[in-house]
Amino acid sequence: MFDASNKGNTKFFPVCVQYFSKIGVKKGIIDLIDDADESATNIFENLMTVIKKSGLPFNGLTSIGADNTNVNMGNNHSVYTLFNNEIENLFKGNCYCHILHNGVKWGLQQLTVDIEKFLMITYAHFSLSAKRIEELKSYYEFYEQDFHEIPKELEKHFQSEETLCVLPFLRVLFEIQTTNLELQKECITAIDLYRIITSLQYKLKQRLDTDFFGIHCRQILNRIPSDTSIELQASFERFISTFLEYVDKYFSQNVAILEAIGHFGNEIENLTWNHIQKCIELTKIKGFNEDNLFNEFTELKLTFEIIKKKQVPLFDQIQFFLSNEQEKDTNTSLPMTIRQNEMSEVDEEDQTKVIRSHQLWVMLFAVNETPTLNMKKLICFLYSIPASNAYVECVFSDMKHLLNDSRNRISVESIAAELQIRRNGSISCIDMHKYLLSQKELLEAISSNNKYTFKKQ
Repeated sequence: MFDASNKGNTKFFPVCVQYFSKIGVKKGIIDLIDDADESATNIFENLMTVIKKSGLPFNGLTSIGADNTNVNMGNNHSVYTLFNNEIENLFKGNCYCHILHNGVKWGLQQLTVDIEKFLMITYAHFSLSAKRIEELKSYYEFYEQDFHEIPKELEKHFQSEETLCVLPFLRVLFEIQTTNLELQKECITAIDLYRIITSLQYKLKQRLDTDFFGIHCRQILNRIPSDTSIELQASFERFISTFLEYVDKYFSQNVAILEAIGHFGNEIENLTWNHIQKCIELTKIKGFNEDNLFNEFTELKLTFEIIKKKQVPLFDQIQFFLSNEQEKDTNTSLPMTIRQNEMSEVDEEDQTKVIRSHQLWVMLFAVNETPTLNMKKLICFLYSIPASNAYVECVFSDMKHLLNDSRNRISVESIAAELQIRRNGSISCIDMHKYLLSQKELLEAISSNNKYTFKKQ
């Protein structure tokens, strides 16, 4: 996974990876590239250099994840096609967060009211004056007592019946936003895409079929002139249709594969041998011993039935197993912790007892008495395919704190190292502090007056 972003006069390319580990799906940053050349050939060469430098096996690459620009994902000359020339049947990891965003952007053009224009007017009004910003903050803090006057031009638009009808309609975007936020979770992979996208499509198609755009919207449509009402309803239908068409343009390209691999993310008890055969046929994964694969599949199914019958709930079994695995980490004697940006996901799922399929697979592989090399190879392949490029965007967010005026001479290598510590490390700050205090040689080096002799390569 990769993307490009300008930071001042420099263009950075974080190179990240998604893989299936002993505790489930993991993501991390490999390196940070500093290069102003955004041509497909140059990006490809830079990525190849990073892969070789990291020591990762090139033949282990299963997909390329990036946003959906022609340079990255085009069908002719792009980063994807250059990699696909080297690795046959490479999966194209389109970013569905970008797809949903662009679908809304195209849909907004079908409305009779230019919402984006209104937002720009509002932004311009407040962004040009520090005093106005302070007044706005005061409004949000004490909105029940104070009211900040809306710009006259903006007030005129928002008082019209037409605009008052469009705004409640746009609450349909809540369903799209909820889907987008789900796609941004670190545990979501391409295995979840078929379930997530088809669910969104169904909900929006239901609105089209029933002409239901919200009760508030319907009340306004009933009281305004019929010509305006008809025109507005037609624009709402065009918005949803345009959005669905845009999403389907990408989704339909891989819908058969996404449906096939989606069975591995549902309840394992419903997974059949036919599903596995279909998946291998469509993804064209090679190197399986099919006889052994069948035996391993049946053994894992039997193991699943056994652990499901235990008195301890399956969710609690998985959490207990993962806790033990984290404590067995051989790289450090410190207790392992989950990164802060994953905590909200864990808390949310702890409350609802949601079972993550990739964690269930990990436990099944570990508790099964005999090795299941072929099934593990298949699962590792499927769970390495990203659903979005959201993780890379999170790296950009971290970079905002690393690049500022007070650190304008910091090297790219130092930035990359800090990002790797932030994103790849799993030790809490408290435990890391305790560990550093226990390292006598390191403390002596820190307190030494010797000059720093490192020279940039």
